[in-house]
Amino acid sequence: MDDDSSTANLYSKRLEEAGFKTASACDAAKACEALPNLSADLIIMDLMLPKRGGFDLLKAIRSDSRHKDTPVLVLSNTYLPEMSQRALRAGGSKALPRSECTSSELISISRALVGVSDPKDSEGPAAACLAQQLKKDLMEEGAAEIAVLRQHCLKYAEVAGSEEGKQHQHKVYQSVRFLSTRAGLAAC
Repeated sequence: MDDDSSTANLYSKRLEEAGFKTASACDAAKACEALPNLSADLIIMDLMLPKRGGFDLLKAIRSDSRHKDTPVLVLSNTYLPEMSQRALRAGGSKALPRSECTSSELISISRALVGVSDPKDSEGPAAACLAQQLKKDLMEEGAAEIAVLRQHCLKYAEVAGSEEGKQHQHKVYQSVRFLSTRAGLAAC
Protein backbone atom coordinates (compact mmCIF):
# COMPACT_ATOMS: atom_id res chain seq x y z
CA MET A 1 0.00 0.00 0.00
CA ASP A 2 1.56 3.21 -1.18
CA ASP A 3 0.07 6.59 -1.98
CA ASP A 4 2.45 7.08 -4.90
CA SER A 5 1.16 5.04 -7.84
CA SER A 6 4.56 5.09 -9.58
CA THR A 7 6.23 3.56 -6.54
CA ALA A 8 3.45 1.00 -6.13
CA ASN A 9 3.80 0.06 -9.80
CA LEU A 10 7.57 -0.40 -9.47
CA TYR A 11 7.15 -2.70 -6.48
CA SER A 12 4.27 -4.60 -8.09
CA LYS A 13 6.17 -5.13 -11.32
CA ARG A 14 9.19 -6.54 -9.54
CA LEU A 15 7.11 -8.74 -7.23
CA GLU A 16 5.03 -10.09 -10.13
CA GLU A 17 8.19 -10.92 -12.10
CA ALA A 18 9.29 -12.95 -9.08
CA GLY A 19 6.02 -14.91 -9.09
CA PHE A 20 3.91 -12.99 -6.58
CA LYS A 21 0.34 -11.84 -7.24
CA THR A 22 -0.21 -8.25 -6.17
CA ALA A 23 -3.00 -5.82 -5.34
CA SER A 24 -2.57 -2.24 -4.23
CA ALA A 25 -4.38 0.60 -2.53
CA CYS A 26 -3.45 4.27 -2.71
CA ASP A 27 -4.44 5.28 0.82
CA ALA A 28 -5.14 3.75 4.22
CA ALA A 29 -8.91 4.21 3.96
CA LYS A 30 -9.09 2.21 0.70
CA ALA A 31 -6.80 -0.44 2.15
CA CYS A 32 -9.01 -0.77 5.24
CA GLU A 33 -12.07 -1.13 3.00
CA ALA A 34 -10.33 -3.92 1.07
CA LEU A 35 -9.15 -5.88 4.13
CA PRO A 36 -12.33 -7.96 4.68
CA ASN A 37 -12.18 -9.27 1.11
CA LEU A 38 -8.41 -9.57 0.84
CA SER A 39 -6.65 -12.90 0.82
CA ALA A 40 -3.00 -12.07 1.41
CA ASP A 41 0.09 -14.00 2.39
CA LEU A 42 2.03 -10.75 2.89
CA ILE A 43 1.14 -7.08 3.21
CA ILE A 44 3.71 -4.48 2.18
CA MET A 45 2.88 -0.99 3.35
CA ASP A 46 4.22 2.51 3.62
CA LEU A 47 3.96 4.31 6.94
CA MET A 48 3.18 7.69 5.44
CA LEU A 49 -0.28 7.18 3.94
CA PRO A 50 -3.07 9.71 3.44
CA LYS A 51 -6.56 9.24 4.90
CA ARG A 52 -5.99 7.57 8.28
CA GLY A 53 -2.24 6.93 8.02
CA GLY A 54 -0.03 3.88 8.22
CA PHE A 55 -0.40 3.30 11.96
CA ASP A 56 -4.19 3.24 11.68
CA LEU A 57 -3.87 0.78 8.82
CA LEU A 58 -1.51 -1.44 10.81
CA LYS A 59 -3.98 -1.40 13.72
CA ALA A 60 -6.82 -2.36 11.32
CA ILE A 61 -4.73 -5.21 9.88
CA ARG A 62 -3.94 -6.61 13.30
CA SER A 63 -7.54 -6.29 14.52
CA ASP A 64 -8.94 -8.13 11.46
CA SER A 65 -9.18 -11.85 12.27
CA ARG A 66 -8.16 -12.81 8.72
CA HIS A 67 -4.95 -10.78 8.87
CA LYS A 68 -3.92 -10.75 12.52
CA ASP A 69 -1.06 -13.15 11.71
CA THR A 70 -0.31 -12.02 8.15
CA PRO A 71 3.30 -10.82 7.87
CA VAL A 72 3.54 -7.06 7.29
CA LEU A 73 6.61 -5.52 5.68
CA VAL A 74 6.75 -1.84 6.58
CA LEU A 75 8.65 0.46 4.25
CA SER A 76 9.76 3.81 5.56
CA ASN A 77 12.11 6.62 4.76
CA THR A 78 15.59 6.37 6.26
CA TYR A 79 15.11 9.63 8.12
CA LEU A 80 12.24 8.15 10.15
CA PRO A 81 13.90 5.28 12.09
CA GLU A 82 11.85 5.91 15.24
CA MET A 83 8.63 5.49 13.23
CA SER A 84 9.89 2.16 11.90
CA GLN A 85 10.53 0.94 15.43
CA ARG A 86 7.08 2.13 16.50
CA ALA A 87 5.56 0.24 13.55
CA LEU A 88 7.31 -2.96 14.64
CA ARG A 89 5.94 -2.54 18.17
CA ALA A 90 2.47 -1.97 16.65
CA GLY A 91 2.54 -5.30 14.80
CA GLY A 92 4.78 -4.93 11.77
CA SER A 93 6.85 -8.01 11.01
CA LYS A 94 9.83 -6.24 9.49
CA ALA A 95 10.70 -2.62 8.78
CA LEU A 96 12.96 -1.61 5.94
CA PRO A 97 14.15 1.81 4.79
CA ARG A 98 13.01 2.49 1.22
CA SER A 99 16.42 3.66 0.11
CA GLU A 100 17.94 0.35 1.20
CA CYS A 101 15.22 -1.75 -0.39
CA THR A 102 16.87 -3.05 -3.53
CA SER A 103 14.84 -5.09 -5.95
CA SER A 104 16.53 -8.33 -4.91
CA GLU A 105 16.21 -7.52 -1.20
CA LEU A 106 12.48 -6.81 -1.59
CA ILE A 107 11.99 -10.23 -3.19
CA SER A 108 14.24 -12.04 -0.72
CA ILE A 109 12.56 -10.49 2.34
CA SER A 110 9.08 -11.05 0.89
CA ARG A 111 9.88 -14.73 0.31
CA ALA A 112 11.33 -15.10 3.80
CA LEU A 113 8.28 -13.52 5.42
CA VAL A 114 5.88 -15.87 3.64
CA GLY A 115 8.12 -18.92 4.11
CA VAL A 116 8.84 -19.55 0.44
CA SER A 117 12.31 -20.71 -0.50
CA ASP A 118 14.33 -18.51 -2.81
CA PRO A 119 14.76 -20.29 -6.18
CA LYS A 120 18.30 -20.19 -7.51
CA ASP A 121 17.21 -18.47 -10.71
CA SER A 122 15.40 -15.60 -8.94
CA GLU A 123 18.27 -13.26 -9.69
CA GLY A 124 18.76 -14.52 -13.20
CA PRO A 125 18.83 -12.56 -16.45
CA ALA A 126 15.34 -11.05 -16.10
CA ALA A 127 16.12 -9.57 -12.66
CA ALA A 128 19.52 -8.30 -13.81
CA CYS A 129 17.93 -6.75 -16.90
CA LEU A 130 15.26 -5.05 -14.78
CA ALA A 131 17.87 -3.68 -12.35
CA GLN A 132 19.92 -2.31 -15.27
CA GLN A 133 16.83 -0.72 -16.82
CA LEU A 134 15.80 0.86 -13.51
CA LYS A 135 19.31 2.28 -13.05
CA LYS A 136 19.42 3.59 -16.62
CA ASP A 137 15.99 5.23 -16.25
CA LEU A 138 17.00 6.78 -12.93
CA MET A 139 20.20 8.22 -14.39
CA GLU A 140 18.38 9.60 -17.45
CA GLU A 141 15.39 11.04 -15.60
CA GLY A 142 16.97 11.83 -12.23
CA ALA A 143 18.43 15.21 -13.18
CA ALA A 144 15.05 16.48 -14.39
CA GLU A 145 13.31 15.16 -11.27
CA ILE A 146 15.91 16.85 -9.05
CA ALA A 147 15.39 20.13 -10.93
CA VAL A 148 11.65 19.93 -10.22
CA LEU A 149 12.41 19.08 -6.59
CA ARG A 150 14.68 22.12 -6.34
CA GLN A 151 11.92 24.37 -7.74
CA HIS A 152 9.46 23.10 -5.14
CA CYS A 153 12.04 23.74 -2.39
CA LEU A 154 12.56 27.30 -3.59
CA LYS A 155 8.81 27.93 -3.85
CA TYR A 156 8.28 26.47 -0.40
CA ALA A 157 10.92 28.80 1.04
CA GLU A 158 9.07 31.76 -0.50
CA VAL A 159 5.60 30.85 0.80
CA ALA A 160 6.28 28.70 3.88
CA GLY A 161 3.39 28.62 6.32
CA SER A 162 0.73 29.18 3.67
CA GLU A 163 -1.53 26.64 1.99
CA GLU A 164 0.56 26.95 -1.17
CA GLY A 165 3.65 26.31 0.96
CA LYS A 166 2.10 23.11 2.29
CA GLN A 167 1.45 21.96 -1.27
CA HIS A 168 5.08 22.58 -2.24
CA GLN A 169 6.27 20.84 0.92
CA HIS A 170 4.13 17.81 0.02
CA LYS A 171 5.57 17.77 -3.51
CA VAL A 172 9.11 17.86 -2.06
CA TYR A 173 8.26 14.95 0.22
CA GLN A 174 6.73 12.91 -2.63
CA SER A 175 9.68 13.59 -4.94
CA VAL A 176 12.26 12.58 -2.35
CA ARG A 177 10.31 9.41 -1.53
CA PHE A 178 9.95 8.44 -5.16
CA LEU A 179 13.61 9.10 -5.96
CA SER A 180 14.80 7.13 -2.93
CA THR A 181 12.51 4.23 -3.84
CA ARG A 182 13.75 4.20 -7.42
CA ALA A 183 17.34 4.41 -6.25
CA GLY A 184 16.83 1.51 -3.84
CA LEU A 185 15.19 -0.72 -6.43
CA ALA A 186 17.97 0.11 -8.91
CA ALA A 187 20.59 -0.72 -6.25
CA CYS A 188 22.04 2.79 -6.38
